[in-house]
Amino acid sequence: MNKLKIMKQLYTLLLILPALLFAQTDIDFQSTSSGLPGPNWTWTADVENTSFAVVDNPYATGINTSSKVGELTAAAGSNAWALAFSDGIGSFTFDANNTTVKIMVYKTRISPVEIKFEDATDSSIKVARTVSNTVVNAWEELTFDFYSAIGDTSYGKVVIIPDNSERTEANITYFDNITFTAGVAPVGPSEAAPTPPTRNAADVVSFYSDAYATTGMGEYFPNWMVGTVSDNPINGNNTWKMDELGFAALANYDGIDLSTMEKMYIDYYTTQDVVGAKLFVKLVDTNDSQELLLDLGAVTAGSWQTVEVDLTAQNTANIDLSTVTQFLIDPSTDGDTFYIDNWYFAKGSPTTPATAPTTAPAAPTLDAADVISFYSDSYTDIALGEYFPNWSDATVTDFPIDGNNIWKMASMGFASVTQYDGVDLSGMNKMYIDYWTTQDVVGAKLFVKLVDTNDSQELLLDLGAVTAGSWQTVEVDLTAQNTANIDLSTVTQFLIDPSTNGDTFYIDNWYFANVPEPGPSTAAPTPPERNAADVISLYSDAYTDVASNFDAGWCGASSVSEISVAGNATTAYLANPCQGIVLNDGVDASAFTNLHVDIYIEAGTDLTSSVFNLKFVNQPGGAALEMNLNIASSPALIAGQWLSVDLAVDLTNFTGFKEFGITSNLNNKVWYDNLYAYKGTPLSVGEIDEFNFVTYPNPIENTLNVSAGVVVDAVSIFDLTGREVMRATPNAAAFSLDVADLNKGMYLVTVKAGKQELTTKLVK
Repeated sequence: MNKLKIMKQLYTLLLILPALLFAQTDIDFQSTSSGLPGPNWTWTADVENTSFAVVDNPYATGINTSSKVGELTAAAGSNAWALAFSDGIGSFTFDANNTTVKIMVYKTRISPVEIKFEDATDSSIKVARTVSNTVVNAWEELTFDFYSAIGDTSYGKVVIIPDNSERTEANITYFDNITFTAGVAPVGPSEAAPTPPTRNAADVVSFYSDAYATTGMGEYFPNWMVGTVSDNPINGNNTWKMDELGFAALANYDGIDLSTMEKMYIDYYTTQDVVGAKLFVKLVDTNDSQELLLDLGAVTAGSWQTVEVDLTAQNTANIDLSTVTQFLIDPSTDGDTFYIDNWYFAKGSPTTPATAPTTAPAAPTLDAADVISFYSDSYTDIALGEYFPNWSDATVTDFPIDGNNIWKMASMGFASVTQYDGVDLSGMNKMYIDYWTTQDVVGAKLFVKLVDTNDSQELLLDLGAVTAGSWQTVEVDLTAQNTANIDLSTVTQFLIDPSTNGDTFYIDNWYFANVPEPGPSTAAPTPPERNAADVISLYSDAYTDVASNFDAGWCGASSVSEISVAGNATTAYLANPCQGIVLNDGVDASAFTNLHVDIYIEAGTDLTSSVFNLKFVNQPGGAALEMNLNIASSPALIAGQWLSVDLAVDLTNFTGFKEFGITSNLNNKVWYDNLYAYKGTPLSVGEIDEFNFVTYPNPIENTLNVSAGVVVDAVSIFDLTGREVMRATPNAAAFSLDVADLNKGMYLVTVKAGKQELTTKLVK
């Protein structure tokens, strides 16, 4: 049963195109007889409530008279980044002959168009460009410059986002004729912007910098700005390229508090060489209609400029900066190119990076019986045969801190320990390690490699991006990373291996452990059999769920995830404070009297301030009914076991039930199943068995045959929105129905005999 309802529509368009055709061939959607590659790719719409299809060109005029085009349909309220992608492009690398990418679009509104190339398996490896269309209701060819991506890693996926903006109504865009031609070397920086100094996180509000954590924005470069902005990494450092710049804008309408910040910093590089031209940044509070114009001084072309702005000195009108909502980069002379990096606000002075740790990391607390330790004062280490042999690439010395043993690994390439009799790690599901490093290289990572030299197998464990200047405790999920199911029963070599060599690492508490996974070990109780008309199921294996966007992203993406517990699909509530369930169509819930949900809270959880709140919502903005569960409610929340909740609800006015919300502070500690509203009583075993009810064939075509052990009074067929699409009164135990007029899809068939009623699923 599909439970999360993240609907994806897959359109397979014949064969996969070899990569060699990708470089400079016009990609269109004509028939394969044309010899062109477009229809030979597999295209997928990858955002809920979005579909992709190859259709007849509805506007075969102007610059595009081709017969077939790609059509992307995004429903009202769907994500701004509604997209179509193809992962059948082979292996593609940008070179001097293919860096100018063009695409024809037909749109009904002005909005950003994004083309992105990604690694086939790792979406974090990507390069993207964004250009807005300038005309509507006509075909327009847009140009994207990927020259700076020459030599990047090979890509295996192309992504098209033709309308990257919020929408309140369904929107259809068309695209066609993607071309790849030689580009022109840009006149821009060859080196990345200078690296900002190290600062305490509490002293920085960063809008854009690889050096600091970024403050989230609600809107980046809206369609009311003037110019186009694209990602332009330089030597691995993220950089914005702003072409034909009039002004660029960011917005966060909840407001960002800059009132305690003392300085603003920004790095820019520009081609603008106009005498007297200046650069400004404007801070706007749209709530109070206030703004502060910051003068960054005369523009200097052809080199990176790091600008420091004294906020106090320039804020002579004492504008309140506690709720700034818009942030604009605004040159006095328009139309040139600016590269932007390291835009942030700060207070205080930079910190002096430490060269070595002065305290030991926190001691581990796992039970020693569940641990195989290589190096830790908290456990008894196993005996290894060889420590840091001469083929290691590091200088390792003891570096005790406050009596705690620590390894210092200087000039680090890789460090190795071995046990050629083999160490059995097959019963371990986690690896832990503490590190402290001086390495401060953007994009640098740390790895641990487990090698079985007897069977010539190895497992490379990714410990993530390196963080310098503080102890980092890393937990690695061995099961999740061992996707190739490497046998870990006789591991002989263990290597600590940073991606960038030459720096110093301090290592402590390196051990493997068998850690029980959180959450329930048994499935939630199975709900009783009920008539389909007596249930509105949002999530349950026991019933047919109503069609919905089950994770609508009200508080951010991926608020929930589905896991299997004893073979039963169960929802895990993740890091976001709320989950929104949006039904595809409104449902009349006015006759329903109860709400049911099964909840499991991780054993040992302090429930003192814990809440699990459930809310029915009529059409958006309409009436709502909220139920709050805590340790004082009835029933009260409990931990370490399934809690079956049945609440009486008054849904008399919920004739347009459309949304259901869950809010909780039990993030990553609560799981739930069997979320449904119901009325009436469950069916008895006798009622179910007496029917002896059979429908065939399934799937059906034009005729549905019905056989029952009793005379059937009435038959109703419902679609998944609850709408009755057919009714019959056969007054017979065996009969046939003509269903030729039904559309393809899934239906519910309800059969009534006297006071008995039974429902089954049907597919056409």
